[in-house]
Parts: sequence; structure tokens; C-alpha cells
Amino acid sequence: MMNCEQCRIKMIDYIEGNLSEEQDKDMKSHISQCAECKKYYDEEVLVDRAFNEVFDIDGIKFNSSRKSIMEAIDKDKYNKNYSFKSKNYNKKIVGIAAVFFLIAFLTPLGIKYFGGHNGNLAMSDAAAGEANNKISTQSTNDSGLMKQDQSAKVSPEVSINKQVVDFYERNQVAVDTKLNFNSKWIETTNGNLQATIEGKGTNGQEEGIGVIYIKDKSNNSMNQYLLKVSAAQHSPLKLSWFDDENLMIINGGGYGTLVNGEEIVILNVPKDEEYLVYTASNSLKERIISIDKEGNSLKLKIRVYTDDNWNNYTDKDYTIENYIVGAPIVK
Repeated sequence: MMNCEQCRIKMIDYIEGNLSEEQDKDMKSHISQCAECKKYYDEEVLVDRAFNEVFDIDGIKFNSSRKSIMEAIDKDKYNKNYSFKSKNYNKKIVGIAAVFFLIAFLTPLGIKYFGGHNGNLAMSDAAAGEANNKISTQSTNDSGLMKQDQSAKVSPEVSINKQVVDFYERNQVAVDTKLNFNSKWIETTNGNLQATIEGKGTNGQEEGIGVIYIKDKSNNSMNQYLLKVSAAQHSPLKLSWFDDENLMIINGGGYGTLVNGEEIVILNVPKDEEYLVYTASNSLKERIISIDKEGNSLKLKIRVYTDDNWNNYTDKDYTIENYIVGAPIVK
């Protein structure tokens, strides 16, 4: 049985898909049962995403992973100036940005790990500017605007690096399965799909662990979706349809009187794929109230608690224009 120390040592390899099938299963099992390691995993996923954004520059091929890059840098030499490890996500982002600029100066190391064609490091001024812009999108602002991940592109063809996750276990059930204490069924525009949360009451606000049920009228079937991290008392809290295939889900704590939304996931029902869209910041005491689609935009309402006891708060509204399904959202 894997312990917490072993889990954290292997975390980066797990996120980057470098483990054996047996080790991968052990990691999934441990994370699903350990709340602390699940929190550590979520933080590392965010760091990995930010790291990839920093080094995702058009026209340049980077041949190495975050782990090998970090290991190649002499931390004893640079630890007075750069943050390589921190419990605070924002500090980690600063550390990643520092690594980017550090490698820019360490030309031999840059050529070794980030060489493009023929092993040469070639970065135009425009590409460097784009990289700096990607770093700046990680900073918090109160302008009421958020952005989808900068890796999303709309020309010449829409392409996106989706943050694929595996939070839910799907089980097919009888279409006439009787549900108890469920929220109101919500239906897609074309009427083919309906979704509800069992166990959370009519408005999805009662305490307890909920289970998502989705009916597919096109083939007269119904599936049950169970969150795998039940040990952390994690539960689906709210549902809304993005379109006729994609269901937006707010997950969070199943118990307690505070606003508990911690993450937004989009479930593509036909493909059975899940995308992590947004994770609330614990360090900033954020919680997600709601997410809705208006035209081509997403509207987020975030509650920010302003004291250590989580008693006082301010609510903020954010807009993401022309959102592409699966794109992670950054401030």
C-alpha cells in the first residue's frame, strides 16, 4: 500500500504519465482515499498547467518535462533568488516564471532542454513577448474579466490543450431507477439529455454527498456518476448545461454552511470525458457560487472570504468571453 510520502515523491511523474500501469493504479487509489494528497495533487496539476503555459511558445519545440528541467537546475546556486517549492500556489507561479528567465540566461542548458529544430534555441521577440503575456495572465485582477487558457487558439483552426481529469466513476443504471431527494432535472436545449443530483434536495443545497444522474432520451438510457474522492467528503453541488453535450459541474464540500464550491468540471456526456476548468484558491479563500452560460460567454460568481474565520466576504462577478469547451480559466 502506497503511503503519503511515496505518493508525493511520485506525484510529478504521475501527472506527466511516466509511471508504470501498476504504480499509476496505486497513485489513483491513494489520492482517492487521502484528502491531503488529493489537495497536493490538485495544486501540482495547477502548477504543471502553468509551467506548460510558460514554455508553450509557437514555433519552438520543448523536449523535456517539468521534472527533468527542474532537476537540471542547480538549486543550491539559485535558491536565494528563486522559489522552487512553496505551499502557496502564487509563489509557485513566481518560481516557474523565475525558471523561465533563468533558462533564458543559461544558454547551454536552454539549448540542451528547449532546442528547436537541429537543437538550436530560436526565440523571436514576438514569441518572447507572448511568453511574458502568458505569465502575466496568472496574476489576480478585479476587473471582472477572466480569460480562458492562452493555449486555446481560434485561427486558423480551433485547437486547445484541455485539462483532462478523471474525477467520476460512471455506472449505467435502469432508466426507471427511483431517485430520492434529488434536485430539479435540467434539460439540454434539444431535450435529449437531462441531469440531476440525488441527495442534495430540490435546489441542490442540502448537506450530504450527492450523486449525478443523466438520462439520455435518444437511446432511453441513464447513467450514474459517482465522485471517486468520497473520503474527502467531496460532492457535486450545482449543474448547468453548456450546450447539448457538455454539462458544467461545481464540486465542493458536501457538508457545512459556507459556500463550498471548490472546482468547476465540464463533463462531455457522449465522449465520457471530463475537463477541469477552474479551481478556487484556498490561499485567497475563494469559493465558487455559480457558473452560467450567457450567449458565447461564461459568467462566474466567486465568493472571497476576507478574514481568517471565514465569516466576512465579498462576492465578485467574472466574465469569460467566447469560451471554448475544456479550456482552463485563468484570472
